[in-house]
Amino acid sequence: MQELLRVSTADAPIGQKHAYWTRQVATHVSRLEIDVRKKLDFVGAFSVRTLGPARLLLIDAEFQSAVHRGDSAEDQVRIIYIDQGHMDIRRFHRRMPVAQGEWCILDDREDYAFTTSENCSAIVLQFPGPWARRFVPELSEEIISSTSCLPNWERALAFAMKAIGCWEVFEAALDDVQVVEHVGGLLTLALGRSAPLVTRHKSTIMRGVRKSMLERYIDPKLSVADIAQDNRISRRYLHQLFAENGESFGKQLLKLRLQRAEQILGDYRFRKLTIAEIAQSVGISDPALFSRHFRNHYACTPTMFRGSRFARLAGEAKA
Repeated sequence: MQELLRVSTADAPIGQKHAYWTRQVATHVSRLEIDVRKKLDFVGAFSVRTLGPARLLLIDAEFQSAVHRGDSAEDQVRIIYIDQGHMDIRRFHRRMPVAQGEWCILDDREDYAFTTSENCSAIVLQFPGPWARRFVPELSEEIISSTSCLPNWERALAFAMKAIGCWEVFEAALDDVQVVEHVGGLLTLALGRSAPLVTRHKSTIMRGVRKSMLERYIDPKLSVADIAQDNRISRRYLHQLFAENGESFGKQLLKLRLQRAEQILGDYRFRKLTIAEIAQSVGISDPALFSRHFRNHYACTPTMFRGSRFARLAGEAKA
């Protein structure tokens, strides 16, 4: 194992810590759009080490809200182990909380977003996509995490990630490639048969479908025909792809819109937007219909949700 570099906002020019962090992460970790609460005084650090075909990243930072835009050219797969704090990950309309001691897998070909706790430390193994897919099959839209895998093996992988994160840079009994191969083997055992498999062809198509929906969901007239045309498939085949995952185009589109509305309602920067304006911004023209769907999904009205979220944030700020 060889250390490549260390980055810390302590080295940033005065008043530029957020910008410095964003540039360094984009250059050395992943192209992320990062927002933080303390732009002038943000505290974060990471180190990068080689580990055979993989790279090991040790990241320790204050609260971050980040968005990753999927890119087929950036074919990397990451195992993220939360050493301290927690993360909340969103991909398409799915959400997955990852607590301390848990791990998840992210594919940089996909769009995803995440927020972290006020302080969060993570151990990340970043693999080239072709290498990783020897162990991680093409999967459905579910987010793979330790909570959805076989209990004993997911814990074994968690212990391995923790050990690698604490590993000093020195010659070990096994070379780096062997260590990474063992991690891949543990990942295969953890996955077992718990994750629904799809063919690579279908996975590629669904990736394009999700990307189209994310780009166009604000259009209130968006239809299955539009998305099928974007991806050069028939409407019938698109319906079939959704049905294989026990879903429908309409339900997935609604979930996507409601999740975005939830993010806006919980963001203090958008506190002056009316419920009608938020509904319009996520592609639902009728505010009453939006409120009804939101209440059915979240068991409270948009106004109640916003009030409780702001009250909780105010309490956290005082603490």
